[in-house]
Amino acid sequence: MSFIDVPTLFFCNILAQSLLSITLGLIYFARHTKGLTEWSLAGVAQVMGWLVMFGLNSTPALNWPVAMVCFAISFALMRINFLQFFKHPITWADYWAASLVICVIFLIPNLADAQYIALCTWVFGTQVALLVLDLFRSKRQLRSQRTRWVIVFCGSAMAAAFYIRGIALFSIAGLSPDLRESNPYSLGFLLTSFVAIVMSNMASLMMYEDRIWDESQRLAFIDPLTELKNRRALMDAAEREIASALRSGHSLTVMILDIDHFKKINDQLGHHAGDQALQLFAHTLMHVARQTDTVARYGGEEFCILLSNCQAESALQLASRLRDQLAETSLRFSAGVSEWTAGDKNIETVLARADAALYEAKKQGRNRVISYPANTDLTTQLPLT
Repeated sequence: MSFIDVPTLFFCNILAQSLLSITLGLIYFARHTKGLTEWSLAGVAQVMGWLVMFGLNSTPALNWPVAMVCFAISFALMRINFLQFFKHPITWADYWAASLVICVIFLIPNLADAQYIALCTWVFGTQVALLVLDLFRSKRQLRSQRTRWVIVFCGSAMAAAFYIRGIALFSIAGLSPDLRESNPYSLGFLLTSFVAIVMSNMASLMMYEDRIWDESQRLAFIDPLTELKNRRALMDAAEREIASALRSGHSLTVMILDIDHFKKINDQLGHHAGDQALQLFAHTLMHVARQTDTVARYGGEEFCILLSNCQAESALQLASRLRDQLAETSLRFSAGVSEWTAGDKNIETVLARADAALYEAKKQGRNRVISYPANTDLTTQLPLT
């Protein structure tokens, strides 16, 4: 492999990271993308580290620690990018621990340059290894699992390269820590670094695409005002609940709720007050519902809740809890309840029955709940006074 020129490869690493950092920076900063911005800054820090190393002949005593701190910051920002993307907690140690360790190592007396760089490369290897471990312990699923394995491959290869280089610097007498000098260890490290730089930056673009997809899905299924599921998400959840009920035989109850006299709130207090009323009602409804319930904004001032493995009586109890929570506000509501049965053709049949019960509740004077049992004309009533 002597046909590969090490100084040229060193320059290619700087050029590749510089171009990728500029490109990704333009993308990320233009869209203010949280987390992925750190990846671009990591590239900038790494380029600064390479450039400082490139000027080693000027003041090597100062250049080594400055370059090493730049690399430590770079790998810290890369890891923070992943921590934010996978929604892991971040502490000050994630930002600065490695840099502090680099500075402490520099203060060790009588430490040769090769030994100093060896210890620093082990710190970098540990940073990258922690990044790979973070990826494995993350519960968040990527839309494309290829992204995960690309990052694992790049991280594992880079961590191994760092550890091997550190061992070589410690064990081989006379081996220069300067990556510009031609030797098999510099060549292997620079080749691994070059491949990892290109592939990891491509992986970051794949992560960016994944985040765009997640956001589009969230916007498609979440009501932006109340942050509840929207009607489309409700219908999808209802189909899943019915399929589960058919398999296991458990019950499913639907309740549609409507804020009483909501038009008066808008007309007398303005639409901003109306929005606040919707948000308060949605927040309170989520508070009284179970984690297994599906709560959605059905449309306008109407809300719907799917109560899995519950009968109508449980819905009436939930309505009573909601009444208690809203007692100190001016908000009142009417609701219609109906249970799903195996004889119902689809969820629309149950929703139509619950909607008819809601209409009856309003017809009877509002501020009450009416339940329409399946396949009967009987009604029960729970006054909310």
